[in-house]
Amino acid sequence: DFDWSPCGGTHVKAAGQVGIIVLRKWERRGATIRVDFLCGQRALADYRWKNATVNRLAAGLSTRDRDLAETVERLSAESTESRRQLSLAREKLLDFEAAELAGGAAGSPGVVVRAWSDRSAEEVRRLAQHIVQRPGIVALLGVAAGDKAHLIFARSADQSTDMNALLKAVSPLLGGRGGGTPSLAQGGGPLVDALQAALQAASQSVQSALAAQSSPS
Repeated sequence: DFDWSPCGGTHVKAAGQVGIIVLRKWERRGATIRVDFLCGQRALADYRWKNATVNRLAAGLSTRDRDLAETVERLSAESTESRRQLSLAREKLLDFEAAELAGGAAGSPGVVVRAWSDRSAEEVRRLAQHIVQRPGIVALLGVAAGDKAHLIFARSADQSTDMNALLKAVSPLLGGRGGGTPSLAQGGGPLVDALQAALQAASQSVQSALAAQSSPS
Protein backbone atom coordinates (compact mmCIF):
# COMPACT_ATOMS: atom_id res chain seq x y z
CA ASP A 1 0.00 0.00 0.00
CA PHE A 2 2.95 2.38 -0.44
CA ASP A 3 3.69 4.62 -3.42
CA TRP A 4 7.30 3.51 -3.82
CA SER A 5 8.05 5.79 -6.80
CA PRO A 6 8.80 9.32 -5.51
CA CYS A 7 8.83 10.80 -9.01
CA GLY A 8 9.57 14.52 -9.06
CA GLY A 9 10.79 14.80 -12.62
CA THR A 10 14.24 13.32 -11.93
CA HIS A 11 14.84 10.80 -14.73
CA VAL A 12 18.34 9.32 -14.89
CA LYS A 13 20.00 6.35 -16.52
CA ALA A 14 21.42 5.11 -13.24
CA ALA A 15 20.68 5.84 -9.58
CA GLY A 16 24.26 7.06 -9.07
CA GLN A 17 23.59 10.07 -11.28
CA VAL A 18 21.14 11.41 -8.67
CA GLY A 19 23.98 12.06 -6.22
CA ILE A 20 23.15 13.40 -2.76
CA ILE A 21 19.58 12.93 -1.55
CA VAL A 22 18.21 14.87 1.39
CA LEU A 23 14.77 14.50 2.92
CA ARG A 24 13.89 18.03 4.04
CA LYS A 25 10.53 17.39 5.72
CA TRP A 26 7.33 15.40 5.63
CA GLU A 27 3.73 16.20 6.51
CA ARG A 28 0.39 14.47 6.63
CA ARG A 29 -2.31 15.51 4.18
CA GLY A 30 -5.43 13.55 4.98
CA ALA A 31 -4.70 9.88 4.56
CA THR A 32 -1.44 10.50 2.67
CA ILE A 33 2.03 11.67 3.64
CA ARG A 34 3.80 14.32 1.56
CA VAL A 35 7.61 14.04 1.45
CA ASP A 36 9.78 17.03 0.49
CA PHE A 37 13.23 16.02 -0.80
CA LEU A 38 16.12 17.45 -2.80
CA CYS A 39 18.89 15.73 -4.72
CA GLY A 40 22.09 16.47 -6.57
CA GLN A 41 23.31 20.05 -6.68
CA ARG A 42 20.05 21.29 -5.15
CA ALA A 43 20.66 19.15 -2.05
CA LEU A 44 24.24 20.40 -1.81
CA ALA A 45 23.13 24.05 -2.13
CA ASP A 46 20.48 23.47 0.54
CA TYR A 47 23.12 22.06 2.91
CA ARG A 48 25.53 24.93 2.24
CA TRP A 49 23.15 27.78 3.10
CA LYS A 50 21.84 25.97 6.16
CA ASN A 51 25.36 25.24 7.37
CA ALA A 52 26.36 28.88 6.84
CA THR A 53 23.25 30.04 8.72
CA VAL A 54 23.90 27.68 11.64
CA ASN A 55 27.55 28.79 11.89
CA ARG A 56 26.60 32.49 11.75
CA LEU A 57 23.94 32.10 14.44
CA ALA A 58 26.21 30.01 16.65
CA ALA A 59 28.96 32.61 16.38
CA GLY A 60 26.52 35.43 17.13
CA LEU A 61 25.20 33.62 20.20
CA SER A 62 28.67 32.48 21.32
CA THR A 63 27.71 28.83 21.39
CA ARG A 64 28.60 25.63 19.56
CA ASP A 65 26.60 24.65 16.51
CA ARG A 66 25.45 21.48 18.27
CA ASP A 67 24.11 23.54 21.16
CA LEU A 68 22.33 26.08 18.97
CA ALA A 69 18.81 24.66 19.30
CA GLU A 70 19.04 24.49 23.09
CA THR A 71 20.46 28.03 23.26
CA VAL A 72 17.71 29.46 21.05
CA GLU A 73 15.03 27.72 23.12
CA ARG A 74 16.50 29.15 26.33
CA LEU A 75 16.73 32.67 24.89
CA SER A 76 13.18 32.41 23.58
CA ALA A 77 11.90 31.42 27.03
CA GLU A 78 13.83 34.30 28.63
CA SER A 79 12.43 36.73 26.06
CA THR A 80 8.88 35.56 26.76
CA GLU A 81 9.37 36.05 30.49
CA SER A 82 10.92 39.50 29.94
CA ARG A 83 7.94 40.55 27.82
CA ARG A 84 5.59 39.31 30.53
CA GLN A 85 7.43 41.27 33.21
CA LEU A 86 7.50 44.38 30.99
CA SER A 87 3.77 44.09 30.42
CA LEU A 88 3.15 43.90 34.17
CA ALA A 89 5.38 46.93 34.75
CA ARG A 90 3.55 48.92 32.08
CA GLU A 91 0.21 48.09 33.66
CA LYS A 92 1.48 49.31 37.03
CA LEU A 93 2.68 52.54 35.43
CA LEU A 94 -0.72 52.99 33.79
CA ASP A 95 -2.37 52.56 37.16
CA PHE A 96 -0.14 55.24 38.72
CA GLU A 97 -0.88 57.57 35.81
CA ALA A 98 -4.60 56.81 36.11
CA ALA A 99 -4.54 57.69 39.82
CA GLU A 100 -2.85 61.00 39.04
CA LEU A 101 -5.32 61.88 36.29
CA ALA A 102 -8.33 60.88 38.38
CA GLY A 103 -7.00 62.87 41.33
CA GLY A 104 -6.78 66.00 39.18
CA ALA A 105 -10.24 65.63 37.66
CA ALA A 106 -12.49 68.63 38.19
CA GLY A 107 -16.08 68.46 39.36
CA SER A 108 -18.17 65.80 40.95
CA PRO A 109 -18.19 63.42 39.28
CA GLY A 110 -14.70 64.17 37.98
CA VAL A 111 -14.22 64.50 34.23
CA VAL A 112 -10.77 63.67 32.82
CA VAL A 113 -10.12 65.23 29.40
CA ARG A 114 -6.72 64.50 27.79
CA ALA A 115 -5.21 63.91 24.37
CA TRP A 116 -1.86 62.49 23.20
CA SER A 117 0.05 62.34 19.94
CA ASP A 118 2.78 59.91 21.02
CA ARG A 119 0.74 56.96 22.26
CA SER A 120 -1.24 54.16 20.69
CA ALA A 121 -5.01 54.04 20.90
CA GLU A 122 -4.76 50.60 22.54
CA GLU A 123 -2.54 51.92 25.34
CA VAL A 124 -4.87 54.86 25.96
CA ARG A 125 -7.86 52.51 26.03
CA ARG A 126 -6.15 50.51 28.79
CA LEU A 127 -5.38 53.76 30.59
CA ALA A 128 -9.07 54.73 30.42
CA GLN A 129 -10.02 51.40 31.93
CA HIS A 130 -7.59 51.98 34.80
CA ILE A 131 -8.97 55.48 35.39
CA VAL A 132 -12.60 54.43 35.66
CA GLN A 133 -11.88 51.65 38.12
CA ARG A 134 -12.19 54.49 40.62
CA PRO A 135 -15.68 55.75 41.49
CA GLY A 136 -17.13 59.03 40.24
CA ILE A 137 -15.05 59.42 37.06
CA VAL A 138 -15.77 60.06 33.38
CA ALA A 139 -12.71 59.74 31.11
CA LEU A 140 -12.74 61.48 27.72
CA LEU A 141 -9.44 60.61 26.06
CA GLY A 142 -8.06 61.17 22.58
CA VAL A 143 -5.11 60.11 20.42
CA ALA A 144 -3.78 61.83 17.30
CA ALA A 145 -1.97 59.00 15.54
CA GLY A 146 -0.72 59.78 12.05
CA ASP A 147 -3.62 60.54 9.77
CA LYS A 148 -6.35 59.45 12.17
CA ALA A 149 -7.77 60.78 15.43
CA HIS A 150 -9.08 58.35 18.03
CA LEU A 151 -11.59 58.89 20.82
CA ILE A 152 -11.84 56.67 23.90
CA PHE A 153 -14.69 57.41 26.32
CA ALA A 154 -15.22 55.52 29.58
CA ARG A 155 -17.05 55.97 32.87
CA SER A 156 -17.03 54.49 36.34
CA ALA A 157 -19.62 51.87 37.22
CA ASP A 158 -21.45 54.32 39.50
CA GLN A 159 -22.01 56.83 36.68
CA SER A 160 -24.93 56.85 34.24
CA THR A 161 -23.66 58.87 31.26
CA ASP A 162 -23.97 56.77 28.11
CA MET A 163 -20.49 56.68 26.56
CA ASN A 164 -21.74 54.97 23.41
CA ALA A 165 -24.32 57.68 22.73
CA LEU A 166 -21.81 60.42 23.56
CA LEU A 167 -19.21 59.02 21.17
CA LYS A 168 -21.71 58.70 18.35
CA ALA A 169 -22.73 62.31 18.93
CA VAL A 170 -19.22 63.79 18.61
CA SER A 171 -17.37 61.39 16.30
CA PRO A 172 -18.84 63.09 13.18
CA LEU A 173 -16.68 66.10 14.13
CA LEU A 174 -13.71 63.88 13.20
CA GLY A 175 -15.37 62.73 9.99
CA GLY A 176 -15.75 59.24 11.36
CA ARG A 177 -17.76 57.05 13.67
CA GLY A 178 -17.48 54.54 16.47
CA GLY A 179 -19.38 52.71 19.13
CA GLY A 180 -19.26 50.46 22.13
CA THR A 181 -21.17 50.01 25.35
CA PRO A 182 -22.72 52.55 27.74
CA SER A 183 -19.60 52.30 29.90
CA LEU A 184 -16.85 52.17 27.24
CA ALA A 185 -16.83 53.33 23.62
CA GLN A 186 -14.20 54.22 21.05
CA GLY A 187 -13.97 55.44 17.50
CA GLY A 188 -12.41 58.13 15.37
CA GLY A 189 -11.91 59.68 11.99
CA PRO A 190 -9.44 61.36 9.61
CA LEU A 191 -9.94 64.96 10.80
CA VAL A 192 -7.03 65.00 13.26
CA ASP A 193 -7.11 68.78 13.73
CA ALA A 194 -10.64 68.51 15.13
CA LEU A 195 -9.64 66.20 17.99
CA GLN A 196 -9.59 68.91 20.68
CA ALA A 197 -12.91 70.30 19.48
CA ALA A 198 -14.48 66.84 19.69
CA LEU A 199 -13.16 66.34 23.23
CA GLN A 200 -14.42 69.75 24.32
CA ALA A 201 -17.84 69.06 22.80
CA ALA A 202 -17.99 65.76 24.67
CA SER A 203 -16.91 67.43 27.91
CA GLN A 204 -19.55 70.14 27.58
CA SER A 205 -22.19 67.52 26.88
CA VAL A 206 -21.23 65.60 30.02
CA GLN A 207 -21.19 68.75 32.14
CA SER A 208 -24.60 69.82 30.82
CA ALA A 209 -26.07 66.40 31.55
CA LEU A 210 -24.63 66.44 35.06
CA ALA A 211 -25.96 69.95 35.67
CA ALA A 212 -29.42 68.89 34.52
CA GLN A 213 -29.34 65.90 36.86
CA SER A 214 -28.31 67.98 39.88
CA SER A 215 -30.72 70.90 39.33
CA PRO A 216 -34.02 70.76 41.29
CA SER A 217 -37.09 69.66 39.38
